[in-house]
Amino acid sequence: LVGSEMCIRDTNNTSISSTDLRIGIWQCAWQTTQENWITGVGIGNTREVLDKCFEQYNSDAFFAGEYNSHNQFLHTWLSGGIIALTLSLAYWLWMFYLARSQVDKRMFFFLIFFLLVSLTENYFSRQFGMMFCSFMLFALWGNSETEAALSRKS
Repeated sequence: LVGSEMCIRDTNNTSISSTDLRIGIWQCAWQTTQENWITGVGIGNTREVLDKCFEQYNSDAFFAGEYNSHNQFLHTWLSGGIIALTLSLAYWLWMFYLARSQVDKRMFFFLIFFLLVSLTENYFSRQFGMMFCSFMLFALWGNSETEAALSRKS
């Protein structure tokens, strides 16, 4: 992923595997993030920057669909720079702290699940992902607070 040599082998307009495509996407995301790590490229500009990077592969496969960075953390860093990444990580650490302090295993495991998924997908780039995560965290957090209040009354 971090190496300088590209793994895409589509020089004669032959089809490439989805794994090769994803590795190429991650390499471009990492390369452009390294070039813009302090300030990022701006929210809404990641697609343009990644498309420019995809041109080096000489493959139409990268332009057949609308590909993002396929990693939420890289996307946050690429779009908003180191400050956005730091704030995002601080938020997730705070959520883990809440789950741990409330001894809420369901919330803890949901956070683990969502962070693992975020390694291979950009859920917060889609309305569904934002709504799903927000709803689940609110429901789990609200549920643990309700359970704690009920147990204090007993």
